[in-house]
Amino acid sequence: MKMRDVIGLFTRSHWVIHRSHQPSRIASFSSYLFGSSSPAAATTCPLYPCHHGRALGTTLVAVGLCASTSPVTSVGISHYGFRQGLTIAMHFHRYTSSFQSTTSVSSAIKELTSKFEERAIPEADISAQYIVGHVLGIKQLSDFERVDHTRHLSTVEIEKLSEMTEQKLARMPLPYILGEWEFRDISLMMRQPVFIPRPETEMLIDLVASHYDNTRKLKVLEVGCGSGAISIAILKEFEKAHVTAIDASLDAVQLTRENAEMLGLAERLHIHHYSLTEETVPVSLLGEGPRFDAIVSNPPYVFSGDMDDLEQEILRYEDFNALEAGPEGMSVIITILQQAKHLLRPGGLIWLETDTRHHQMIKDLLEKRPDFGVVFRESFLDFTDRPRFCQLEYAP
Repeated sequence: MKMRDVIGLFTRSHWVIHRSHQPSRIASFSSYLFGSSSPAAATTCPLYPCHHGRALGTTLVAVGLCASTSPVTSVGISHYGFRQGLTIAMHFHRYTSSFQSTTSVSSAIKELTSKFEERAIPEADISAQYIVGHVLGIKQLSDFERVDHTRHLSTVEIEKLSEMTEQKLARMPLPYILGEWEFRDISLMMRQPVFIPRPETEMLIDLVASHYDNTRKLKVLEVGCGSGAISIAILKEFEKAHVTAIDASLDAVQLTRENAEMLGLAERLHIHHYSLTEETVPVSLLGEGPRFDAIVSNPPYVFSGDMDDLEQEILRYEDFNALEAGPEGMSVIITILQQAKHLLRPGGLIWLETDTRHHQMIKDLLEKRPDFGVVFRESFLDFTDRPRFCQLEYAP
């Protein structure tokens, strides 16, 4: 397990953070970790909950932190061994802000970059620039050119900078820290644990946009909408299109709805809290009129055995259900292919983002399951020239 800052791993019977602050569990943890069950060993500190800690609330008590000689300013919890049962990992981050009233824009970026590099945080310099930029009200890094890098930060800016620094040291992804993220020049609200749209997924939209006339009245289904990035990008690209978006996560459904409303696209986007299954598709999902012209999806496709190899930012914070898809990463993909006959009109297309190993697996599956009525049409490469996207057709 590649975790440099994990103090301990505990099963459900050893909750180290608990809303009810049950004395027995506090004593159990304190004794387990520090050899003491004294109430004096308990203190409070900011906690940036990872996905499996969300339900515990925002004001929590961390036990035994006073045993540290350095102040502990943030705690993160995450879930490991998702196939072996719930395991909680505590991540203690000792950070004392050295930002002063004389801290300038340039010195703040330099200090943050250095701190992030010390913690082996990926893209430390870019993270530092994004955080400082957000504090200054800058959304694009290119806009830094217009900023006076010698000006001192205000007290309010320093406080905000310190808080965001703690979050990043807890390995929280930038989109969650900033509360927003860009996708195809569209600014989307973001919040944990909803899946964060990746840059390569923009290529999936490019493929769809290049295939259809942008004046066409497309009827599209997105499976696994997350933040709504794909659905919203399609609606932006095709002004006459109507999209139905589904997701098994209520958090994702709510965020997609909020983003659509914020961007004035809610009238053309129909959102359902629904998990596509092998059973018959409900009539309410199909809506009125003909079936869908296309299914577009970046479904969960991570192999179960690959989950523990993901970056800490992903493991600690993003929804596992938006990532993992069974031993071969194919569970959701198979369901989409199986339900195509209920969802698509004849000749309708399926556009998928997948693992690079999946295209041959999909071809093999379709050869064995002609009853799906789906034909593999084409593979497309990603930024790294690996097969990442594919087009399939419902051809009964």
